[in-house]
Amino acid sequence: MKDTFVPPGELEKWKQALPGAQVVCFENAGHFVQEEEPEQMVAALQEFLR
Repeated sequence: MKDTFVPPGELEKWKQALPGAQVVCFENAGHFVQEEEPEQMVAALQEFLR
């Protein structure tokens, strides 16, 4: 992940706080995934909504 706005440690805190949550990492995207990796974001959302 290339998010310079939110440090990676914050994701770890959320993963621990919400152990049942599904986490999808976009390796080539920063904070604005919907703009940087729109196709992958849509695919992840579609899979989640099924």
